[in-house]
Amino acid sequence: MKYKKLLPVTATIAIIILLFVNGVGTTTADTPLDNVLIYMAPDIAEPYEGQFVNTTVVFRNALNSTESMYNTTISFDATTSFNISDVYGVSSNMTFYNSTDYYLDSDDTEPLFYWDVSNVNVTWAKILPDTFQSFWFVANCTDTGFVGINNLNVTYYHNNEWETFIGQAFSFEVSPVPSTPRLDIPTQAIENWAWWLAGGIIIGVPLIVIVITRITLWKR
Repeated sequence: MKYKKLLPVTATIAIIILLFVNGVGTTTADTPLDNVLIYMAPDIAEPYEGQFVNTTVVFRNALNSTESMYNTTISFDATTSFNISDVYGVSSNMTFYNSTDYYLDSDDTEPLFYWDVSNVNVTWAKILPDTFQSFWFVANCTDTGFVGINNLNVTYYHNNEWETFIGQAFSFEVSPVPSTPRLDIPTQAIENWAWWLAGGIIIGVPLIVIVITRITLWKR
């Protein structure tokens, strides 16, 4: 079995996104990269405690070969306080999980999932040359501090040999939920009304006095 370092994804993110938008599992590149690519994209970069982060995982067989990849497995672990709650809408009940029967059909291109709150394992019996595979998972940030994904491994069988890639996933800091400051009740309307009342009294009272005085003098 060979052990290789996973190809850095920073130089290939643009290629992945462009090809992924054009059609996962169907798009081919003009120039094969002769490697495998994996990219994780969380939908929240700076989560708060209690928030759920949805992460999309894109995997590409970019090996410069006409041979398919077999028994390809992507596995990774979630750190403490980053609890996985959903993976691709697949139930976490593994009662009927049977990888032995799954591997018997070497032409099956549908993924098989095994996951729990801290681990995800996704396997494809067959991945065609120069194609994409993707899935998503949701994790809950249950506490503050640094959380994320680690121990990212990709294992597959290709050209009569097993190969394993070890990659770097992602991590970020979870912040406390911001407290909402207390807002005083606006007083602008009341102040405006008070000014109008005061102004009316200052102007109106002398006018009333003058009118009453005139009427009194006229009656005399």
